[in-house]
Amino acid sequence: MNRVHRFAAYTCGARRELLKVVVHRMKSRPRKGRTDLPPSQPAPAPIAASPIDPIWRRHGLIVATLWALILLANANSFRDGFPYDNRAAIPMDARVHAATSENIHLLLTQDYWPKQPANLYRPLTSLSYLFNYVTLGNGIHPAGYHWVNLALHGLNAVLVYALGLLLFKQRIWAAAMAAVWAVHPLLTESVTNIVGRADLLAGLGVLGGLLCYIYGTRTSGMLRLAWLAGAAAVTAIGMFSKESAIVVLAAIVLYDMAFPDSKNWASRVPGYLAIGLPCAVYLYVRFSVFAGNPPIIFPYSDNPLTGADFWTARLTAIKVLGKYLWLLIWPAQLSCDYSYNQTPLFGWSLARWEDWKTVIALLCCLTAGACGMAGYRRNRTVFFCIGLFFAALAPTSNLLIFAGTIMAERFLYVPSIAFACLLVLAVRAACSKLSRPGDAAAAILGIVCLAFATRTFVRNFDWYDDEKYFDWYDDEKLYGANLISCPNSYKSHNGLAVAWTVANPPQLDRAVAEMDRSLTILGTLPDDKSASPPYASAGYTYRLKGEAVAPAPESRQWFQKSVDVLTRGAQVDAATGRVMAQRAAEHGVQLLRTGWPPLYLELGRSYLRLSEPQKALEALKFGRSIQPDQEFFLEMANAYRALGDIDRVPITLLEGFLLNSQYGRLAREAVAFYRQSAPGSCALDAGSGGNHLDLKCPLVHNHLCLAARNVVSLYQDLGKPEMATNTLRGAVANLGCPAEMFR
Repeated sequence: MNRVHRFAAYTCGARRELLKVVVHRMKSRPRKGRTDLPPSQPAPAPIAASPIDPIWRRHGLIVATLWALILLANANSFRDGFPYDNRAAIPMDARVHAATSENIHLLLTQDYWPKQPANLYRPLTSLSYLFNYVTLGNGIHPAGYHWVNLALHGLNAVLVYALGLLLFKQRIWAAAMAAVWAVHPLLTESVTNIVGRADLLAGLGVLGGLLCYIYGTRTSGMLRLAWLAGAAAVTAIGMFSKESAIVVLAAIVLYDMAFPDSKNWASRVPGYLAIGLPCAVYLYVRFSVFAGNPPIIFPYSDNPLTGADFWTARLTAIKVLGKYLWLLIWPAQLSCDYSYNQTPLFGWSLARWEDWKTVIALLCCLTAGACGMAGYRRNRTVFFCIGLFFAALAPTSNLLIFAGTIMAERFLYVPSIAFACLLVLAVRAACSKLSRPGDAAAAILGIVCLAFATRTFVRNFDWYDDEKYFDWYDDEKLYGANLISCPNSYKSHNGLAVAWTVANPPQLDRAVAEMDRSLTILGTLPDDKSASPPYASAGYTYRLKGEAVAPAPESRQWFQKSVDVLTRGAQVDAATGRVMAQRAAEHGVQLLRTGWPPLYLELGRSYLRLSEPQKALEALKFGRSIQPDQEFFLEMANAYRALGDIDRVPITLLEGFLLNSQYGRLAREAVAFYRQSAPGSCALDAGSGGNHLDLKCPLVHNHLCLAARNVVSLYQDLGKPEMATNTLRGAVANLGCPAEMFR
C-alpha cells in the first residue's frame, strides 16, 4: 500500500507541474488586440481581404490549366458536324428551330426523340439545343454547339477538382484526378458528340448535387439552407436533362458511409430531402407525360440481352463491365456503336475465348468489390470510389434493368470520375517506396494525362466533317473507325453503307458491299428479333444502283433486288410489330399501327421502277397509315399517274397539303398539275400570275372537298377522332363543302 500511495502522490505532483507550465505559456502568448508591444514593433494595420481572393490565389491557376488542357485536347472538335444521332436531335427536329410557345410546349410534353419515341424525357437537353439554334444563332453550324459542350465539360472538371480536394486534402492530387478525368478518350462520345450534352448535364447534376450536399452538412443556419437549395436546383437540372442523374442519391449515401461525421443520421434528412425531392418530381412528371404511351421494347439487335435468359443476360452484362474496365485503362479502340453481333452472349462453354472474357470480368468485379469492402476499414476513399463506380453504372449496366443498348461509352461519363481517383491512388501507392514518391507519382500522372489528351485529339478526327458544316451525312470516318473496333456490328456496316450511298459522288459499289455484310449479320436472327431499318437502307441503296445503271437491262435486276430485300424487311417489320402490340396489350394499351415508314416508302418507289404501280400504291398507303409524311403523297400521286387515274393525282396532293400546310411542295405540285392538265382553265388564280390555286374554281373546289373527305377518313384510321372532327368542320365552314359528303 505504501508503494501505491507514493505512486499516486507522484502522479498528482507531475500533473500540477504540467498545469503550471501550460498556464505560464498561455499568459505569455500575444493576444489579438494587445497594445503593450514595444515601440519599435508597431501593430500591423488590418488588411481588408476579399473572401474570393484567397480562393483564386490557391486554385485559379489549377482551374485555368485544366481548362487549357481540355481546350487543347478538343481543339479539333469544332468542325465535327452532325453525324450519328445528332441529325435527328437538331437539324431534323423542327421543335428546336424556333423559340415559339408551341415548340416549347412540345419539348416539355413530348419524347426526346420525336420520330422514334423511346419514352425518354429530357426537356432541358432539348431546350439547350433550342438555345443554341435560336438564341445563339448557331442554326446548323456545329461550332457553337461544341463550345457549349466544352463549357459544360470544363465546369464539370472544376467540380471534379473540388471533389478531389475533399478526397485527397491536397491540391496536386485533386488536380491530377481532375486532369486525368477531363481528357480521358472515353469521354469523347459525351463531349465531342453534340447529343452527349445530356450526359454532361446529368454529370453536372450528380457532381453539383453531391458537393452542395456535402457543404450543406458542414454549415448551419441560412448558409446551410442556401447550399441545400443549390443541391435541389442542380439536381433538378441533371434529372430533367437525363434520367441517369438519379445516381446522385447513391453518391450522397456512399459519401456519408465513407466519411461519417459526428452528427447523427437524422440531421442528414434535410439534405436527403433536398436531393430526393427533384428526383421525385421528375419521376412524377415523366409518368404523367408518358402515361398513355405503350411500353418501349428495346430492339434485340441493339441489346441482345433483352431476349436472353436471366443468367445468360447477367453474365454477358458482367462481360461488358469487364470491357468497360479495359477501355478505361487502355482506350486504344473506341466505337460509338456496339450493337449485334459485336458482343456475343455468354455461351456456357469455356472452350470459347468470349466465355473466358466473362470469367475474367467476373473475377475483376469480385476483386474490385473485395477491395472496396477492405477499403472501408483501411482507406475510405477507395471504398467511396469503387462504390460510386458501380452505382453510377448500375442504371445502364443491364444487371438490374435493361437499357436501350448493350454497351455505350457515354455511360462512363460519371463512373470514370471514380476511375480517375483510383488511378491517382494506385500511382501514389506504387511510388510510395521511391526516394521522391511525390515527384515520381506526379510525373507518371502527367505522362498519363498527355497520352489520354493525345488519344482524345486523335479520336476527335473520327467525328470530323471534311465537307461544309451543313453536310449532315458525313459519317464515313465515324463508321469506318467503328468497324476497326467493332467489325461484327451490323449497324456500323449499315451506317458506312449509307454514308457511301449519299456521298457526293455516290460510291454505290462499296455501299452495296457494306449493305450485304450488314444484312448477313442480321440474317442470323429470327424475324421477331431482327430490325427492319437496315432493310429499308439496303433497298434504298439497291434502287439507286439500279437508277445509276439505267437504262441498261441490269437495272431491272437491281430494282428487283431492292423489292426482294424490302419485302423481307416488311416481314421483319410485321413480326416485330406483333411483339410490340402484344407487349402493349399486356399494359392495357392498344396499338393501331406499328412499323418503319421509310421501308414502305422505298418499297413503293422500287415497285414504281418495276412498272408495278398497283403494288406500289398498296405499300405507300400502308406506310402513310403509320406516318403520313409528304413523300408518301408525292409517290402516291406518281402511282396514280402510272395507273392512268388522273383525277386522283390532284386529290392526293391536296390531301397531304390539308393534312399539313407546311408541305409546300405538294401545293406546288398541284399547281404544276393543273397548269399541265387544264391549261387556260379557272384552276389557277390569274391575279397571282398562275402560281396559286383558285379555290372558287369548281374543278379545284370539287377536288379539295374530296381531299378533305379522305383526310377525315385518314384521321379516323390513325385513331385521331378530334382531328377528324376539326377537319370536317373546317371543310364545311371554310371551304363550303357539302356536309353530306362526309356521311
